[in-house]
Amino acid sequence: MKPRVLVVEDAPDQMLLIRATLNGDFELAFAATLTEARSELAAGRTDLVLLDSNLPDGNGFDFCAELSGQDRVAAAGDPPVVFLSGLKDAPDRIRAFRAGASDYLTKPFHPAELRARVAARIRRERERFSSA
Repeated sequence: MKPRVLVVEDAPDQMLLIRATLNGDFELAFAATLTEARSELAAGRTDLVLLDSNLPDGNGFDFCAELSGQDRVAAAGDPPVVFLSGLKDAPDRIRAFRAGASDYLTKPFHPAELRARVAARIRRERERFSSA
């Protein structure tokens, strides 16, 4: 079974690039808003959340912090959150990690780096749960 990645991104060009980068190796679900992301998470298994910081109905930092406090997500093994953001400054990165992010990649990104980071994070999570 392919790992399922929920991509929370509202920019169509970024969605296309992410799809082209990750399609084939991962099962992808897309949400353009935090409301859609919540519905996707409630609908089933998610192995990783790829999250933009600025969305039409809120910000990724608050959403990331919200995820770490939800019983439903915790029961599913807390899917790691990887930020994919146009915010490049250290305070923004720190804010993401304090909110519970596992990784942070800035836009523009190299497609091979995105694929490698997503695969590595999912591999680490699977190893962590298989040894528990």
